[in-house]
Amino acid sequence: MSIKSAQMFLDKIQNDEEFKNKITALGSKAERIEFIKGEGFDFTEEEFNQVRKELTPETLDQAAGGTHCGFTHEGERCNMPLDD
Repeated sequence: MSIKSAQMFLDKIQNDEEFKNKITALGSKAERIEFIKGEGFDFTEEEFNQVRKELTPETLDQAAGGTHCGFTHEGERCNMPLDD
C-alpha cells in the first residue's frame, strides 16, 4: 500500500470522467473498493487521507462531483465516490 497509489488514484479521478463514472455507478462501498483495487490501486485510508489533506477544496470538488468514498479526513467525509 502506498501514498503514491493514493496520489495516482486521485489524479485518475480528477482526469478520467469515465473512470469516475464507473466508480459512482457501483452499488456499495465494498464494490467500489474492490473495483479500485482491481484497477491496480492499493492504499490505506490513512494514506488516502494524507494525500487528500494536501489538496485544496477546489481540487477535491473537481475530483468528486459531490459524492463520497467512505474515507474520512479530520472528521469530514471526503468527496470520492466509494461509499454506500
